[in-house]
Amino acid sequence: MKAVTDEPTTTDRELEPVAVRLASPRLAEVAAVVVLAAVYAAFASTTRPFTVGGDVATAVGFVPVGLLVARSVRRRRAAGEPHRRSFDAVTRRRLAPWLIALAVLVGWEIAMYFAGFGGHRSADPTISSLYDQASTSPLGRGIFLFLWQLLGWGMFRR
Repeated sequence: MKAVTDEPTTTDRELEPVAVRLASPRLAEVAAVVVLAAVYAAFASTTRPFTVGGDVATAVGFVPVGLLVARSVRRRRAAGEPHRRSFDAVTRRRLAPWLIALAVLVGWEIAMYFAGFGGHRSADPTISSLYDQASTSPLGRGIFLFLWQLLGWGMFRR
């Protein structure tokens, strides 16, 4: 039987407002990256490819990436982490899904390319032709650019 005391049975953590618990620095960082990526994708998708405006919009995206890489390298060196990591089993396990995905995409692209000979290109679309169709509108380009940025950020964070 539990003894009755004057102390409350709930912890301070349970009484904390939900908003305080959700507003962690990590969550704030993720939210900021997602919002910035969406804004940048919306802006860049309004430009025409292979024009000065399109080239500038693309180049602008490299600035934060360069800054993040420089910050990461500086932090790792300050922490005493070696400059290069060995290619150990953990690294191979993390790399395996990416290699499998790449092999599937390349396999699809090649198979559909050869299947499309003889006038059946529309029946057997390659990934690049699907992208071309979807990216004809600014909305499609914006969505692809946004997803591309999130993929790159996710790879960088690992």
